Amino acid sequence: MKTIVFYIVLIFSFSTLFSQSFEPTKEEIEKYGYIFSELSPTEPPSPKAIRKLDSLYQLDSNSLFLKGILGEMNMRLIYDSSKFELIPQTISITNSLLKLNPDPNYKKDLYFSLASLYSRLGEFETTISFYTKALDIEQDTSSRMMILGNIASAYLNIGNHKKALEFIKQVRPTSERNINNSLFAEIYFNNNLYDSALFYANQAINNGQTNYNVYITKAKILKAQGKTDGICQLVQLAMGLIEEQKLEILLANSDKTNPFIKLLIRDIEEIKQLKKEYCN
Repeated sequence: MKTIVFYIVLIFSFSTLFSQSFEPTKEEIEKYGYIFSELSPTEPPSPKAIRKLDSLYQLDSNSLFLKGILGEMNMRLIYDSSKFELIPQTISITNSLLKLNPDPNYKKDLYFSLASLYSRLGEFETTISFYTKALDIEQDTSSRMMILGNIASAYLNIGNHKKALEFIKQVRPTSERNINNSLFAEIYFNNNLYDSALFYANQAINNGQTNYNVYITKAKILKAQGKTDGICQLVQLAMGLIEEQKLEILLANSDKTNPFIKLLIRDIEEIKQLKKEYCN
């Protein structure tokens, strides 16, 4: 089962990075400040806006101000799953920012962002390497727990369930909202630890941490334990969320060779099979 997100993704601001480390000149602001009108506070940047800003940057590649805005616009695309085709450009910009040798905290955020981007490409080994680099810098306990959880999630996506269990056991939540019981449930289930998996699945549902993964994980746990009552209801809840997210429509127009996409397709096929078995 594919876990799309473990914890709320660490969001950082490139504008903060550049305002603190690379102060733009007055001339740059006067020349390029209008570009902020291209940014919506609620919507992802459009491909048109990205191309426009990228063209400006090609003409003035020495402008750290432009690089900063372009980096921020691109980073926001991570959270818009319909913009897979722009991820390589986002990676290129992020790597350019790394070459500026920012301070360790911002470098950590850049590593985290690259890990997220490569995860969307399904390059999970690379994802793990960047999360590990971020972990080497991070000192905050709750943030370290988040990164460890994301590493566990990446190993789960690869299919290395023992490694996923090894890392998830290192996670010690500092508050209820920091723990994603759904991921715990998936990892314990895939290691045949059904009682623990059911405990975490119930915790996730009771705490309102619901997604289609946790419903299907619980359904699979019940099936493995020979308990069929409630499976159909769980499957229907999962399908309802998939339809609400229009996930099948998105996947129909996505690159089927992308391992990330393959895992999502596998999820839906698995859910439909459970529906066929228990809801007819």
